[in-house]
Amino acid sequence: MCATTSAAWPPPAATPDERNLTLDAYVADAVAWGKLLKADNRMGPLIVLGHSEGALVAALAAPQLEPAGVISLSGSARPVDQVIRQQLANHLPPALLLRSNEILDHLKAGQVDADVPAPLEGIFRPSVQPYLISLFRADPSAAFAKLRMPALIIQGTNDIQVGVADARQLKNAKPDAHLTVIEGMNHVMRIVPNNVQQQLASYNDPKLPLAAELGERIVRFIDGLQAR
Repeated sequence: MCATTSAAWPPPAATPDERNLTLDAYVADAVAWGKLLKADNRMGPLIVLGHSEGALVAALAAPQLEPAGVISLSGSARPVDQVIRQQLANHLPPALLLRSNEILDHLKAGQVDADVPAPLEGIFRPSVQPYLISLFRADPSAAFAKLRMPALIIQGTNDIQVGVADARQLKNAKPDAHLTVIEGMNHVMRIVPNNVQQQLASYNDPKLPLAAELGERIVRFIDGLQAR
């Protein structure tokens, strides 16, 4: 008894050190939880849903889980380095944009870059660069194309991080997937005007309700799976 207690203490951290994070680790976590839920007789059919970066995790985990369905919510169809380049191009002055693209080039090539300007530390701090290297290797469209189970793609028209074009590209990768475009919905799944200040404020406003159509579309998709 003492040996068991000793081996379990201190308990493992909820998340590993950021320097040790990888996309593969996130996928492994999703697979482990999915298998646990799938094996529980109290649960119904397993549905895998991922939002934003999590949509890529869901697409990569699904082949190992064989769920009844997969839902991609505000997920990019492009490798994430391309998404970041586009986002930064709209907000950085020329000198910082040039440096950010150099850092992205290094990370895409699997190389860390220690010379990060202070304004870019939040995105490219050295401790997160190994994770970004692993993330940039993944191709979301290719992962989505490999899915053999029913899938639903949901995208909002007022998303300032991922666009409707990404949703359509995912649909092209898996033509039998269902595509839902929700008018006015942004990246955090609220109905918000296409105004930068209001968009950013919505990210930290828990009082804003989720888009009503979002829940309706998800329920309709799941009900359709159960009717098959």
